[in-house]
Amino acid sequence: MYQPKSHQDIATEDAWCNFIYGELDETSLYIVRHHHDLQQIYGGSPEVVSSCLRYFEKQLPIIEEALAKGDFLCGHDFGLADILLVSCLDWSTIYQIELPKNTTKYLERIRLRDAYRKAFKINYKNLVL
Repeated sequence: MYQPKSHQDIATEDAWCNFIYGELDETSLYIVRHHHDLQQIYGGSPEVVSSCLRYFEKQLPIIEEALAKGDFLCGHDFGLADILLVSCLDWSTIYQIELPKNTTKYLERIRLRDAYRKAFKINYKNLVL
């Protein structure tokens, strides 16, 4: 498991984590969940859902570029930023967002990890990806 050792490494991991939860999760997927899956509570809005999905897709080239340079976001080892990213990528596949080549390969590789399979089975008993 990746553990940042220098101030630069910590800053890089923090930047990725902030990008993932700020741009991919709370600015897009979280809102889609509210206005699509939970519309009986929050109210449905196809326009908001469509806009948020487009916003998510606009962020994918940033991930794609990083994954073209290495197997993981912060170096040569799986780490916290990867956990956050895979969570969002799993969610995006549920919403049928087409992922670019490097991102797709990355997600497929992560899904083969024993820890991923175990966690997925615990958290999503009735879901198959």
